[in-house]
Amino acid sequence: MRFPGYKKIVGTSRWIVNHFIHGGLILGYHLVTETTNNIFSMCVTPDHFAEHLRVLNQYANPVDLYTLVNGLQNGRFPRHAVALTFDDGYAEVLYCARPSLESSQIPATVFVVPGYLGREFWWDELARLLLFGALPAQRPWPGVGEEISRIILTVTNRLSDSQNSSQFRWSVFNDLYERLRHLPCSGRELLLAQLRSIIVDVDHTIQIQRALTPEELIQLSSNDLITIGAHTMSHAELPYLPKDQQKSEIYESKVFLEELLGKPVHGFAFPHSSYTQSVEGVVRQVGFQYACAGLNNVVWRRSSLFRLPRFWVPDWDGDEFERWLRRWLN
Repeated sequence: MRFPGYKKIVGTSRWIVNHFIHGGLILGYHLVTETTNNIFSMCVTPDHFAEHLRVLNQYANPVDLYTLVNGLQNGRFPRHAVALTFDDGYAEVLYCARPSLESSQIPATVFVVPGYLGREFWWDELARLLLFGALPAQRPWPGVGEEISRIILTVTNRLSDSQNSSQFRWSVFNDLYERLRHLPCSGRELLLAQLRSIIVDVDHTIQIQRALTPEELIQLSSNDLITIGAHTMSHAELPYLPKDQQKSEIYESKVFLEELLGKPVHGFAFPHSSYTQSVEGVVRQVGFQYACAGLNNVVWRRSSLFRLPRFWVPDWDGDEFERWLRRWLN
């Protein structure tokens, strides 16, 4: 049990760590794009992202992540060091984020999921099907296996609204999302294939947000400001997989990217920021030099190279981002 005031004390300790021990910040982004389909709150608009970069150049010392890692190893951080990262490898990193990074001369590391290159990520497809499509009224649903039927019927029994109501679709989506995120890739693909067979009337105006193609990833990697890292082969939540599948997801993502890009891949990021000591050991074993997690904290001399904390940046305008950044950098 945590005592009252625990969160306040932890927050204060982080503040003290940052102000009395020279460290750095790692910022995390996913998508830089204009969209009305920001279901997961992962999107930052291009204008706001450009404002973030202007603030970083004014008040911080933007560095590449590898420089921050070296500082952690030798105990000498550049003052006010901030490193940018992107997870998943959406195509918008090339088309929307890179131009601002180039004009600001700020480096970034992009953690890529090779198994989805050129494709829509499973969570985006799930949201598009369930939130912007509709289930047919007849039951049983043809071609749908027991797993999906059980979840849908459970939600149906819990709600009194019609099947195509917003509340119903959100409930089915949330239940299936939690189920799919814990499955290996083969299991996710099977359930998604079943859903595709029965969803009707999907809103075709909804923007499909896909991953970089192999050709686009090569183009992105050719820029000296961009470093490519791995993010497993299929964005698997690693602690839920058997040990051999954990190693396959981690190792194969490294080998695939190195062969495609013709350069070493040193960095890794845990999908869903989910890891265990065992998973961390596999990351070390296959040859990665550092790994990022999702803990909101500063990087300092006692930070683990394989649990680097990051702050996920919301779609703040430049003023709000500046207030937040200056609080940490003083």
